[in-house]
Amino acid sequence: MRARRFILLLDPRYSVEREALNTIKAAPEGEGAAFLRALMLIGFGEIKKDKSREQSASVPADEAGHGAPAQEKTDDETGTT
Repeated sequence: MRARRFILLLDPRYSVEREALNTIKAAPEGEGAAFLRALMLIGFGEIKKDKSREQSASVPADEAGHGAPAQEKTDDETGTT
């Protein structure tokens, strides 16, 4: 009988890695790689959501609450000197 092998080196001393390892082991026989891929894609999606939340939180809102205020024109754009 062959031992189950994983590409990832997970350290079961850490609870989050132990939980991930147990979740992968719980996948049906032969489906571990597909399950791991799904977990990685879910994690990547969550990272992207967090980044967009952080970016939107850092954009100041105008009085009406709509994103950043319009940029004022410079002297070059208005034609004044």
